Amino acid sequence: MKNFSYFPIYLDKNSELIDPKSIRNNDYSYIGLTHLLLNGFIPPPFTLYEKIQTIAPMDSFDGSYEYTDLFPKSEVGCYGFDEGVFENKVKEYLDRNVPFSAKVSILFSGGKDSTTLALLFRRLRPDVRVKLFFLNNLDEINRAKALSIRLEYELEVVDVNWDDVIGAYASMQYFCGDLSAPNYIVAQKNAEKWSSLIFDGSGNDLYSGHIPSRNDTIKYHLRKLVGEMPVWMYRVTPPRFRFLFRPRSLIFTYNYFPVASEVVGLKPDLVGQYKKYWKNVDDTFKVKPIEDFKVNTRGRFLDNFQIYTKTFCYSGSSQILMPFCDATIASYLAKLYTNEKYEGSRNKEYLRRYLNSHLNYELIPGGKQGMESIFQKDVTGIYALLRKYREGSEFITLNYKTAEKYPGWAQLICGMCIWMDKRGLSIDEFFIEGKV
Repeated sequence: MKNFSYFPIYLDKNSELIDPKSIRNNDYSYIGLTHLLLNGFIPPPFTLYEKIQTIAPMDSFDGSYEYTDLFPKSEVGCYGFDEGVFENKVKEYLDRNVPFSAKVSILFSGGKDSTTLALLFRRLRPDVRVKLFFLNNLDEINRAKALSIRLEYELEVVDVNWDDVIGAYASMQYFCGDLSAPNYIVAQKNAEKWSSLIFDGSGNDLYSGHIPSRNDTIKYHLRKLVGEMPVWMYRVTPPRFRFLFRPRSLIFTYNYFPVASEVVGLKPDLVGQYKKYWKNVDDTFKVKPIEDFKVNTRGRFLDNFQIYTKTFCYSGSSQILMPFCDATIASYLAKLYTNEKYEGSRNKEYLRRYLNSHLNYELIPGGKQGMESIFQKDVTGIYALLRKYREGSEFITLNYKTAEKYPGWAQLICGMCIWMDKRGLSIDEFFIEGKV
């Protein structure tokens, strides 16, 4: 597979956190991808990518956690967020990248990220003519319409159907496995009819509270403090709590670890044994302060680099700008979440408060469902497409039950088959540099 350093990434010149050179050696894994095509899934320890570390590959800056219950009861505070500082950083970015009275397209979903972008343009650059592009296969169109009225921007609804998704996969300059990539390509094609300057809210998820790689970083540091989990402790744990553990290794789920009163069927002496091994947990099963907590922002950006490539694999004439990926803005927002209490259900607290203060965002009914592909909503269609590309192919062995159970993998395989078929490539040629 051609190295990802060849992707035409259109980013601000100061986006240091997304240096293509830093992912030059992170190619698709031949074993992982071949296993996916042969069997429909990737067994551990293999992954779809090679040399991608998901836990603490490098450190960027220090942080710390306050003493907090494992089940936080109070609302998460947004400590350190300064609206003026935030707007100044964004204003500098917009002034640097958007000419006066320019036309701008925003890929709009009605979620916190894209709505914040639209609000920032309204507040900071009223001279810019903005148009919002919403994908019709998202569920919350009424919410998007209500937001566009409050923002006083025109909303264009883009219809997405099977032919669009298949055509998007076929038109990719480079193959991208992100499941929402086809939708982004369809949205981008429509948005560039209005303006070649397109804004995307992608990137903020990488340092907000709910992203899995951040959880992995937390679990990595907790495992270092706690040590190895004995096999017997897993065996005597009530079945409903065993998801927390694996034999010989501690899987510490920060938000869902049961407090003492909720541990059913455990004898008092067993609770003592838990405490013996969990040296950072006190009598009431609260987490003790974790000092000098290292947060590897750069590492998390690498883990999730697909979020940046999905809009760039379409070789259009537009320029994609993502302010949340700018080094100055990203480092400011990431550090906010490093130093505050963690609760995954209250992610992007700073954006929530910012939107509520200017738009009464949470009073608008509905919620964003995510830019999943139309593939995900039609398993029968996925299976029909698999059967079409299975003819004469030695590596498509998925059956209907597998497609129904793993629609994401099925979509990935379908997309890969479409992309390879368009170019007349075999699976071996897929990995030959220069062919792809």
